Amino acid sequence: MEKQNYSIHYIGSHYQEFPNTDLIDIVWHLGAKYGGKVYNESIKAGAITIDEANRVVVVRPYINHIIANMDLVL
Repeated sequence: MEKQNYSIHYIGSHYQEFPNTDLIDIVWHLGAKYGGKVYNESIKAGAITIDEANRVVVVRPYINHIIANMDLVL
C-alpha cells in the first residue's frame, strides 16, 4: 500500500505536514511527543481527533490541561 500525506493541526499554534506517512506514523509521533498515557487520555477526552477522510489529526489546546492534571513521572 502506498503511503499518503498526513498532517497535524495544533489548533491555535501551528500546522505540521508529514509527507509520505501513514496514520500509524502520526500516532507514533504524537505518542512520542506527549507520551502514551497522555495520548490515550487525550483521545478519550477528544483533545486529539483523527479525520481520516482528510488525513488530518487535530490537537486541541486543552491537551495542556490534560498534561497538567495527570500524575506523570517525568
